[in-house]
Amino acid sequence: MAGGRKASFGNLQPKEINRVHWKTLLLLCSMTLFMAATAYGQDDYAAPTGTVAGASDNRAFRNTIRSVQLSPENAEMGMPVIPLNGTMRLRLRFDDLEGGIKIYTFTYVHCDFDWNPSNLLPSEYLEGFPEESISGREPSANTTPAYTHYSQVFPTSNLRITKSGNYLLNVYEESNTDRMVLSLRFFVVEPLVGIQANVHAATLNADRNYKQEVDFSVLLGDYPIQNAYTDVLVAVLQNQRFDNAITNLKPQYVKDGLLTYEYDDGNVFNGGNEWRDFDLKDQGLPGISVNYQRRDSTGVWHAYLHNDERRAFKRYATVRDLNGAFVVRRSRSIEPNLDADYETVHFTLPLDAPFEQGELYVTGAFSQMRCLPPYRMTWDATRKCYTLSASFKQGYYNYQYWLLQSANGKIDETAVEGNRFETENVYTILVYSRKIGFFYDRLIGYVNVGANNQGR
Repeated sequence: MAGGRKASFGNLQPKEINRVHWKTLLLLCSMTLFMAATAYGQDDYAAPTGTVAGASDNRAFRNTIRSVQLSPENAEMGMPVIPLNGTMRLRLRFDDLEGGIKIYTFTYVHCDFDWNPSNLLPSEYLEGFPEESISGREPSANTTPAYTHYSQVFPTSNLRITKSGNYLLNVYEESNTDRMVLSLRFFVVEPLVGIQANVHAATLNADRNYKQEVDFSVLLGDYPIQNAYTDVLVAVLQNQRFDNAITNLKPQYVKDGLLTYEYDDGNVFNGGNEWRDFDLKDQGLPGISVNYQRRDSTGVWHAYLHNDERRAFKRYATVRDLNGAFVVRRSRSIEPNLDADYETVHFTLPLDAPFEQGELYVTGAFSQMRCLPPYRMTWDATRKCYTLSASFKQGYYNYQYWLLQSANGKIDETAVEGNRFETENVYTILVYSRKIGFFYDRLIGYVNVGANNQGR
């Protein structure tokens, strides 16, 4: 070192120095995974698409990985949240369109509030083995094309979680972290505080007809907090989306163990619109939104949807939807995860002119609520419409048309769909504790609250 001085970690103790080294290693590994996936030549999703780039996004690293679902074991459309030391578990499902039987390995990475690898060593949040192989892997039955279905319920007795917080479920091939397949977010909560919430039309007159305001209070009870403005962090999600999450709120009032968040403009979301849907459960018998179906010479089914329309300037209409989710289903099937076919679905959206400020995508839970390349639409100047042909497994799907803006990389879900405060949405409120002396952000509270879902 210059001047003969030795490198110093100040007052850090040996274990804390290990934490610094380990966090650096995790960050380097994340960068390596990201670059390796791109170099491997099978990743159409590496470029930033409306969310923060990196291995901490919800993403599939190969375009042959489809129909990805991560949810509570007994609630296939639920938020991937489980209590610490509880009996509830999560279930991962996905298909590999390459077929064959592969050994996929999974592990968990503990993250901080901002979804960066935390300061914890793996041995401090995991018990058992550091990784485990996915146990459920079965070839599809009489499908065109053939695929292999993978499923895993976790945590398992061999790979247990000992700390609450944000987690990544990382899946890679044959214990080789250079061959990343999936990285998905989930949550482990310690229910130590209460949350009371109310969603209503925005308070400001300019937003009242378009936006929804999420007011809430955190009831600390016996949970000790020294400084509510620095020791408590909150995140608010809409319909399990991360790109528009609100994470910068501080309590407006603090009194007698009650933290109140009732802002007029810092806690508002676009109401958006209800989700569109289509039904692929029956082949040869068109379902909801399907105009007609046909089977090509290779045996692949094609479903042509009715022409959609822009709803930005139309009156709001109540529709029962799944808030963007999808379910795999096939009529008269015992196990649709194995015998449902993949169909090519054709979308058409007539417009007077293309959008100049960005590109249009078909989105939903099937794309992890992101704008991904396989679902990017193409402008047909002759027909004056946007079109897309993409592969979907048989089932029932919610979808919308979202505009990915070129100027800022942000998603505008209102350009085609419109924006109404009456829309039914589900909001998730997450409360974290960041205390001096702790080396991680504990997740101490969680609640879902609906907007405009009375009587639905």
